Amino acid sequence: MRIVVLGAKGGVGKSMVALLLVRFLLSLGKRILVVDRDMTGYISWLAGIRGKGLMASVIDNEEHNYLKTFNVDKGILHVLKFYGDGPRLVNDVRQFSREDIANEVKERYREVLSLPHDHIIYDNRGMIEPSEIEFSLEIGMYLTKYPHTQSYWVYVSDSLDVNLKMTLDYDDYLWSKWSKNLNVKGRSLVINMVPPDYKLPNLDLSRFNVVIQIPFMEGLFEYSGRIEELPVVSSLSPILPFLG
Repeated sequence: MRIVVLGAKGGVGKSMVALLLVRFLLSLGKRILVVDRDMTGYISWLAGIRGKGLMASVIDNEEHNYLKTFNVDKGILHVLKFYGDGPRLVNDVRQFSREDIANEVKERYREVLSLPHDHIIYDNRGMIEPSEIEFSLEIGMYLTKYPHTQSYWVYVSDSLDVNLKMTLDYDDYLWSKWSKNLNVKGRSLVINMVPPDYKLPNLDLSRFNVVIQIPFMEGLFEYSGRIEELPVVSSLSPILPFLG
């Protein structure tokens, strides 16, 4: 299952929600491959990856350790830093028009995809669209190797009404244009950093298989510890039946 974590706005804790989902699945003994496609590379940094990501390594013709593997509880975690090298991403993407660079990225990514995994989880920058070249390239590579794989989308927002509405608008666009072609099985909404006594706004959230609220947890704000030391958040369990 391809689990794609999406957000319409930065700063809502999308990367942390992705990590909490990873941590929950690892506690169940799953083999998880995380592909860090966020410009900040936060997940990669927590995994101890300090060098350049896969794409920047190829473009600069340098060797960097952009993949880390951990045993966590009964599970296995692989973290791939695909991008995560900051604003240079914009210029790096332009290099994909060079056949030698595109082919080398594809070859290295195919090697990573050969690692046994039950789920592949993507952390993305905000407002991505599958037609953007860096994402369409990855989608094509994965589905060529595993052509019948289904996807599941997990949207992340904070509790502000304006951001929730923005997330719904973003989903309106993505779902109508891409869900069928990408074999998307369904989607959930995670409302992160929910304050005490929070009440859902009067919005139609029936499109989502499940809506989950995660309270603000001070220990996770600007978290800099180890991935394996993250808590197992049981409130994420309603998503599990939809992950196959």
